[in-house]
Amino acid sequence: MTTLVVYKEGREESRFPLKARLVNIGRSSQCDLILSDPAVSTLHANILARREGHQLVDLDSTNGTFLNGKRTDKSGLKNGDVIGIGKYQIKYEETETFEKTGVTRVAKQSQVVARAVPEEARRIIEAQAASREREKYDKKMASLEAENTRLIRRTAQGLSGKFLGQGPAMQRLFTQAEKAAASDLPILITGETGTGKSVFARHIHSLSLRRDAEFIVIDCAAIPPALLESELFGHEKGAFTGAIAQKQGRIELAHKGTLFLDEIGDMPPALQSKLLRVLQEKCFERVGGTKTIQVDVRLIAATHRDLKAAIVAKSFREDLYYRICGVQLLLPPLRDRTDDILFLARHFLDETVAENSLSAMDFTAEARNALLHHRWEGNVRELKNVVQSAAVLGSGETISRDDLGLSSPGDLASLTGFTLEAARGEMEKKLILHHLNASDWNYSKAAKALDIDRGRLARYMEKYGIEGKKRKEGARDDEA
Repeated sequence: MTTLVVYKEGREESRFPLKARLVNIGRSSQCDLILSDPAVSTLHANILARREGHQLVDLDSTNGTFLNGKRTDKSGLKNGDVIGIGKYQIKYEETETFEKTGVTRVAKQSQVVARAVPEEARRIIEAQAASREREKYDKKMASLEAENTRLIRRTAQGLSGKFLGQGPAMQRLFTQAEKAAASDLPILITGETGTGKSVFARHIHSLSLRRDAEFIVIDCAAIPPALLESELFGHEKGAFTGAIAQKQGRIELAHKGTLFLDEIGDMPPALQSKLLRVLQEKCFERVGGTKTIQVDVRLIAATHRDLKAAIVAKSFREDLYYRICGVQLLLPPLRDRTDDILFLARHFLDETVAENSLSAMDFTAEARNALLHHRWEGNVRELKNVVQSAAVLGSGETISRDDLGLSSPGDLASLTGFTLEAARGEMEKKLILHHLNASDWNYSKAAKALDIDRGRLARYMEKYGIEGKKRKEGARDDEA
């Protein structure tokens, strides 16, 4: 019998019998062993039963998986090993190996005939029983290894397969996404261009009950209107010039899975009514066809447009809006995610270094300051491009502000696009955040550095949407 003894910050929290051949560990409610800690990824790691024993596999987690204090991607487990994930320590206690259990099972099966048959026959029967057990085990292992490979492939996709963020606003959004994913309601993701709407949609799909089915994407803004209908609904042979064969549309391909319509605000009005029918009646006909096709899809849509304004302008159907907006999730622009800028920049830098076999790099203090104070009109996409370019074209072990091509916070270029009032607000917000971070979010110290009282600081924080961090245990009133 093998047991995982789960400790959190040194105190035993639970015991998990390791009975299944594959145990998924993470923050998601879909995992077998759930660890409630923001530092734990949604699907963080798993433990796989192999012929030679259990194996620990990190599923490209954000903060890593540790075995006996050392970071690991894949390691065999032995009795007494300690797995570190976030604030959790998980002790691997083994009292009986799988092989021993298998032998015991075979031995019990052979006890019935042991006294009735000659020794040689008994050995043959026992060997045959062991062979059947081994064959069943090998088939199960092949299935588990295929599942493990699929999980690793799905989760080891860098930013293309997961959405990153560590600030309070993003943690709140992750919680909302997990709850929305557990339902089958349509989801509308809104936000500026470059905020990662398509990545977030894939993240939601990976948390949903449809995660093992297809995730089909169609960009409504990238496909000419004349071709979009065929791409969505498919067509029959001879439906139009050039239709030399029957073609399944994206909706049909997404059956039992998720259909992601990116930039749905750009969909032509003529197609909006057809999409509405699919959502209401769960059926459609291919272009040029008469056969009605039943379909079961979960819709996730995204747009950077103001759909309510589009409804007023008669360019978007109001009934379709309410049909696709079962749950609405807003992705904040990067300039409002100050806590995430350096975190994301570090991720993109490490990713670029690894993918291009470059020497380890780091940002200079001046570069980090420039990253924090840049406007980021292109959001996460712009940040990624800036960091990738600086890493590839840089000539040393550090990346400077000049390598990034960003103006210093004092340059007027950094305020391009601001009105006087907006520029004043932007600088006030950044100054407040600077002093809060410098004082480790001690409000009294930050207020003193800003030469204002705590009440006024609280009003400024509310005005600029600055989330207060949790107080440390035992902190006095003047420390939070």
